[in-house]
Amino acid sequence: MAETAKTPRHLNITKIRPRACDDDDYQEYMRAVLRQANKYPDKPFISRTH
Repeated sequence: MAETAKTPRHLNITKIRPRACDDDDYQEYMRAVLRQANKYPDKPFISRTH
């Protein structure tokens, strides 16, 4: 636990819970992104997620 105490606050990502992940709209968006990724497997995935 000593390691965690030394971690700068803005770098300690374990305490950060993005509320977007619990959002139904966000879940639906991610499902749509994955559907597109499966539809076009030859295209790079990251270019469609941004």
